[in-house]
This record gives sequence, structure tokens and C-alpha cells, in this order.
Amino acid sequence: MENLYQANNKVEFLNELNTSTQHIYRWLFNKTYDYENKFGKDIFDFNKNEVTDFYKGQAWRLSTMYVYNSYLNTYVKWAIRKNLKRIERVGVPEITKDDLKEIALLSYDVIHPEIIMELTGKMRQGQNFPPLINNQDKFLLYLIFIGVNGTRCHELINLKPEHFDLENKKILLSKLDSDRKDINIDNFGIDLFKKAMAETEYHVFSPEQKQRVDFYKLEDNGYVFRNSTTGVKSSGKQISFGSIRHRLSKMAEYTGERLTIKQITKSGMVYLGKLLADKGITLSSTVPAVQRNIFDRFDITNEQTQFRTIRQLKEDMNKVYGAKDSE
Repeated sequence: MENLYQANNKVEFLNELNTSTQHIYRWLFNKTYDYENKFGKDIFDFNKNEVTDFYKGQAWRLSTMYVYNSYLNTYVKWAIRKNLKRIERVGVPEITKDDLKEIALLSYDVIHPEIIMELTGKMRQGQNFPPLINNQDKFLLYLIFIGVNGTRCHELINLKPEHFDLENKKILLSKLDSDRKDINIDNFGIDLFKKAMAETEYHVFSPEQKQRVDFYKLEDNGYVFRNSTTGVKSSGKQISFGSIRHRLSKMAEYTGERLTIKQITKSGMVYLGKLLADKGITLSSTVPAVQRNIFDRFDITNEQTQFRTIRQLKEDMNKVYGAKDSE
């Protein structure tokens, strides 16, 4: 159920935004609702202590807090233009970057696997981030997380439905590259694959202003990841490396997380490393289970690179889970 404190104000503000951006603010206003009831006023009238109280109640890292603070600043500026805010430079506008650094959770240089799972929908959604709208985006994150990528996103760009063996739960990457090992896909991934393939529209995101359109049509060209098109006719062109990076960049802007290919891949390795460690398997480049679950999945074939990968993986697991899980 959606909760909007002083709903008339918020609905008027939301109506000036496109659908995708409304989605973020509705989620954010649902977060502020209990605090607005607690203090008896709209968040644009919160003082600095009240804003700080709200932020301390959220499990946000620093980069994410920067993003949502900017969203609230946009709402405050709107309230000032509408002569709704009582004192212009009190509350959200007073919050500095140093203030946010003191409030935010420690910001590691590794994305916690649970963040990726929440964004893809595999774990409870809406807890720390507004759920992603596009299934194409969710599936993109999911595939990078489980090891699908290739040089300049070769695998992601060229994936077609024929590369998915749903009966045996396999992604047939060997059909794209004879030297590549096929990798497993779980039931959640299969369901997400079907949703991504069925998607015909791609919703756009713009935090600052209302777009002329809320979404674009997706190309119907037989590939899993498809370009959005503004024309009447489909061009049939494949999605490009640049377009995939742009989608990740917009998702990063949407969530406040550094959703680069490298960071998502590291997160996926950390997740698998934790699963192996929990089973009592030593994280060593010579262990067969590590070879199958990490090196084969993420296509790491060079022995020196494998050694460096394990060393980095242990450091990353230590940052995310603590020393006992990375030994």
C-alpha cells in the first residue's frame, strides 16, 4: 500500500515527472511517511536534525545517500517554487557531504551480493532501493553477476533464446565461443529470462525533469538484449557495448551504487566464494571446485590471473563478510 504524507502536495509534484522517475519518488516518499507522521510535517519542512534522523533510519551506503539526498533536494526546490516551504535553507538544503559521511554505512569498494539480488528481485525488493522497472535491466545485472560477459560484452550482445537450455538449466555459451564453458542458470534466472524476452517497452529514467516520453519501444530482432527505438520501423541492429554501459550507468544513477561491469562481476565472485567457503572448500586456484565455480564461470583461463583472482577474492570477501569467511 502506498503512503503519501500530505498527498495533495506530493501528487502535484509527481505529476510533473515521468513514470520511471515517479516510481523512485513514490518509493522514497513511502520511506519518509513514518518520519513525516512522527514530526507532523512534510519532509520539505524538516529541520536538519529531523532529516538526519530520517537518514540514520535507512541502511544506505554513502554513494546511495548522495543520490537520495539529491532527490529530496529536488523536491524541496519544487516546494520553494510553489511557496509551500516555510524557511528556504533549513533542513535538506543544510545537509552537507560531510554530514552524509558521518551518517552513512561504511562504503566498501565491493558491492554486497545482497544488493545485486535485491535489485534483480531475487531477494526482498524495495527495502533499500526502489525496484528496477525494466526486466531487461534486471536480467542484465543477473547475467553479469553469474559470469556472462565476454570481451566488450560480446556474450551479452550476442545472446539469443537459442543459447538457453531451459530444460537442463544451462546457458550455452559454447555456442558463442567454442572455448567457453556452458554455465548453470537457476529457476529465478529462467523466469527473469522469460520476462526480459517478453518485454516490448523500455522505460526511461530522468531524475530532474519530465521527459517527452516515458518509454521507448524495444527492437524486435531476436536477441535477448535489444535497443530501444524512437522510429516507427525496427532497424534490426544489435545492442552495442556502449548501450549496455549506458544502461548500467543509468541504473547506477537510479540507485546510487557503482554498477559497473567490473563491480558487478566482483560481487558475483564474492557470492560464489562465500558459498564455497561455507561448504568448507579451500579457496585456492588448484582446487577443482574453485576451477568449476569461479574460473570456468567467469572465463578465467590464465594461471597467473587465476592466482591473482583468488588473492583479490579473499580481500573482497574480507571487506564484505569478515576475515573468517575469506580464509
